[in-house]
Amino acid sequence: MRVLLTINVVFYLLWAILLAHIDVVQGFLFEYATLRPAPLEFIFRPWTILSYNFIHMGLGLGGLIHIGFNMLLLYWLGRDHEEMYGSPHLLALYLLGGIGGGLLMILFTGLFPGSIFASNYVYGASASVFAVMTAVATFYPDKRIGLLLLGPVKVSWLIGGLLLLDLITLAGSNTAVAAHWGGVLAGFGFARAEQHGYDLSSWAAVLLGGTGRRRAAPPKPPSDGGLFSQSTSWFSIGDPSDAGSSTSGSSRPSRGPRRSKSSTSSPTSAASEAEVDRILDKISEEGYDALSEKEKQTLKQASKN
Repeated sequence: MRVLLTINVVFYLLWAILLAHIDVVQGFLFEYATLRPAPLEFIFRPWTILSYNFIHMGLGLGGLIHIGFNMLLLYWLGRDHEEMYGSPHLLALYLLGGIGGGLLMILFTGLFPGSIFASNYVYGASASVFAVMTAVATFYPDKRIGLLLLGPVKVSWLIGGLLLLDLITLAGSNTAVAAHWGGVLAGFGFARAEQHGYDLSSWAAVLLGGTGRRRAAPPKPPSDGGLFSQSTSWFSIGDPSDAGSSTSGSSRPSRGPRRSKSSTSSPTSAASEAEVDRILDKISEEGYDALSEKEKQTLKQASKN
């Protein structure tokens, strides 16, 4: 989390204070750091599918709102996500969300060049942030976030409202709407795959120098409720660790193999495991935010054992 926030914020400050005022540097960054979604241009700059979603290059109030909104949402939703599932999980989601947004932008620009869906340059972390929001909304359909003037709002409804705003302002803005949609699709696909046992984040630990570990498995898809949970049957994915069995109907988090409760287990360890099970059930029903500080510490300690 801190790495993602630091890269985005430090680059923006350097850009706004210094780099944007040096013509040679400005031209170089627009050419080789932002995403050029025209397919024939992108194939000569493949690294930009990653670099574009770490840089914000808008100046003035609009640019400040762009990075401010992205970083606040990333912090509010990514903080608890990282605490629950670990740094590699959040990093993988962020990067794959950016890639998904970039690929859909390239596709739209290739199919509809010169249309309102096309763009010359794409930059900013919006696709990655949409992916994080969508994954959180898919894992926990009842998850809410407090917004100024609006109060607590479901994350799924916030996503829907932002996408609707994209469509309303499409003709009169330079927003890369397709990148936002791509981030949503990537986040939803990531969450659904993880819910069915596919680990899509272990590779990201290498980028963190081998530090960080998965602290818990995401909850199974809820059987009802929520904007995203209602569409899970459209994208049913088999569980590779449970071939031939049904993957629906359970809202409890998947915890992996349970410890053997043999006769040699001490009463203390059995009680500790029961407490962890209770905490995971509470997360499944109410979300990570509902945990007390003591429960969070218990879960963190259990993940290290």
